[in-house]
Parts: sequence; structure tokens; C-alpha cells
Amino acid sequence: IQILEYPHKNEQQPGLVCFGWPASRTLDPLGFQLLNLFLNNIAGDATTNLYKRFVDSRTREVDIGARGVGHSFSDYPGHPVLIRLENVAAAHIREGELAQLGRRVREELARIAAWPDGSADLAEFNARARGRIAEQRRNLAKFVDSPMQFGSVGSGGTTAAWMHHLDRLADTAA
Repeated sequence: IQILEYPHKNEQQPGLVCFGWPASRTLDPLGFQLLNLFLNNIAGDATTNLYKRFVDSRTREVDIGARGVGHSFSDYPGHPVLIRLENVAAAHIREGELAQLGRRVREELARIAAWPDGSADLAEFNARARGRIAEQRRNLAKFVDSPMQFGSVGSGGTTAAWMHHLDRLADTAA
């Protein structure tokens, strides 16, 4: 566990808590997409397992002040993975509490992995995944119908979305 200081307006400013897994995966483009789908399904929005466990005031197990969950992983070699809890109250960013939060994240992953075929929990999880796939298809259809704009600067800065998309396509077996 590492607690890194970051300059904020005050010492009570909420912080970001990240749980990381090392860059130890070899993923083909399909594996990359499946990892993204899985991570979106457990830590992507208010419908996800970790949101319900840590953020939703009706279902959370512990109130740490978290206001969101998310994830990131890289297409760098090994594909390091991060799961994050966003806007965690400063009072809860302590080594002991972070260790307990990490244990709870790992417990949720183990719980999901243990669901038997045909279980109601797995069916609900898969239904959410199918919804995400449909959403991704809509977004990709819109994406490929838009101009590439290589090198242009948008409202959010430069974009490399097309370059990443073309790189993934190049990695896909013909």
C-alpha cells in the first residue's frame, strides 16, 4: 500500500484510491475487448458490482465517501489494470482502511468468479454485459461514420482514438 501526497486546496479534499494488478497478461484483440467489457461491468457506472458495494447509499457496505468507481488498463505490454474508487473522503485514506477496501475488492472478484452456471447473479451480470456490447456497437457505428481528424485538437485536446482503433485492427488476425 502506498499513500501518495497530492497538492489539494486543503487536507480534507477527497482523494482517489486505486487498486492495481501487475502487467502480467498477454492479450490478443479479443482478450483486450473482453477485459474491457468485464471491467466496465464491475466498475464502470452506477449499475456495477463495485459501485453498489462502495458508493450506492442503499447497498454500500461501508461509507467511505466514495462518489464513483472506475477502471483503466493499458495496451502497454502486459496490460496493467487499475480499479479505482473516486472522491474517497480524506479521513478514510489510511493504510488499514485501504487494506480492508482492497480485501473487499478482491472478495467481490472472487464472488463473481464463483457464480455457478445458470445462477441468477450470473444471468444478471451477463445481461448487463450484453447491454454494454449493444452500446459499444452503436458507439463504434457512430465512430466509423465520423471523420478521422488525425492531428486535430478537439474540446478535450488531441485525440488518438482512430490511431488506437487502427492499431487494434492491425493486431487482429485476418
